[in-house]
Amino acid sequence: MTEAADSNEVMTVKMRYKAPDADTSKLVEFPLSDDGKSFQQADVDVRFAAAVAGFGMKLRSSPYAGNWTYSDVEKTAEAALGEDPYGLRAEFLELVRTAATLTVEE
Repeated sequence: MTEAADSNEVMTVKMRYKAPDADTSKLVEFPLSDDGKSFQQADVDVRFAAAVAGFGMKLRSSPYAGNWTYSDVEKTAEAALGEDPYGLRAEFLELVRTAATLTVEE
């Protein structure tokens, strides 16, 4: 087994940025690991972001949406509303419900 396969690291996010007055960019790397938690144990923001991503995939008929339905998107987002001081998450739920009424799912 390789060292990479033996670790719990899932991916490494690499970003480059350049300060406004700099001539060269800097690379920053963030390794992300799997801590073994279930999806339901994930932070509400992560779960809500997953619902948003799933909704986008449904709208595009992406094969990466798997067998997710608009109902699955709605349930996931509803369970992860969390703090919503400006009502944007509630507005997202309305968009999901509207899309579900306009679409025939198989």
